[in-house]
Amino acid sequence: MPGGSSWVPHVPWFPNRDFDPSQLKLPPYLANTRETRQALAAYYQSIGEADKMLGEVMQALNRTGEAGNTVFIFVADQGAQFPGAKWTVYDQGIRVPLLVRWPGKTSKGAISNALVSLVDLTPTLIDIAGGSEIKELDGHSFKNVLLGKAATHHPYIFAETSMEPHFWYNYTPSRTVITADGFQYIKNYHPGLRFITHIDQVERNEFYFDSWVQKAATDPTTKFLLNRYSYRPPEELFNLNNDRVSFKNLATNTTYQNKLKELSALLKKELQRQGETETMIEEGTLPQFFDKSYTVQQNGSAMDLF
Repeated sequence: MPGGSSWVPHVPWFPNRDFDPSQLKLPPYLANTRETRQALAAYYQSIGEADKMLGEVMQALNRTGEAGNTVFIFVADQGAQFPGAKWTVYDQGIRVPLLVRWPGKTSKGAISNALVSLVDLTPTLIDIAGGSEIKELDGHSFKNVLLGKAATHHPYIFAETSMEPHFWYNYTPSRTVITADGFQYIKNYHPGLRFITHIDQVERNEFYFDSWVQKAATDPTTKFLLNRYSYRPPEELFNLNNDRVSFKNLATNTTYQNKLKELSALLKKELQRQGETETMIEEGTLPQFFDKSYTVQQNGSAMDLF
């Protein structure tokens, strides 16, 4: 099964040519500044370039004469590199496109609401190829979803993040479960610690973060978005059915305390299944040197790594 990958639309983004930034409809989780609009236009331009590359791959497949005998899968690994998306476990960070063309098997234009995860890809490919199930794998084949024989898949999925690699010492781990009924529970293990990525520190391709900081001084909406990106509470609970942008944290809402307990217990059960303890999560597996830590144990040096 041949495969390929592309860094587009990863940063650095392509220079904008096709979009008027002032006319773009901003996603609610982005601050409305001129710089943000310019960045979003560049991101959309890069998506267009990625689409062209995908078309070239599909045309190359057609030229081989094997298009009718090939399962074509397009998937991304994470959300866009904007605050509140990439490097987070919010919906904007972990909901990714999954497009499948399987001639004679999948229906053109069909859409499924089945809850699947990237860990399901390998089992699915094995299943499609006629291989036997490997029970040790975390994921499960969603071939029957593709064939239209199943409308559901997982009752819940698990996701995690710990840091942005450029700032490994800014260790801010989060673990989450998302259920098929549309609820998401997030546990943040270093609540209150400022979340830092190179979006706000070193990213200079279509840099816009300073405009957020400046506008937040006078605009309540931008202040909310900036604080939402930079600081996390101990627990978060969202009803994604009516709050896809994850703005309304229900964790302290008395109406949802049973749901909070239910999903907290579900996350704990999943972590136990994986063999990950809270101590392991809180301390991490980061290099133990210098003073760039919070609860990560230190007292070593870089040379100890070799």
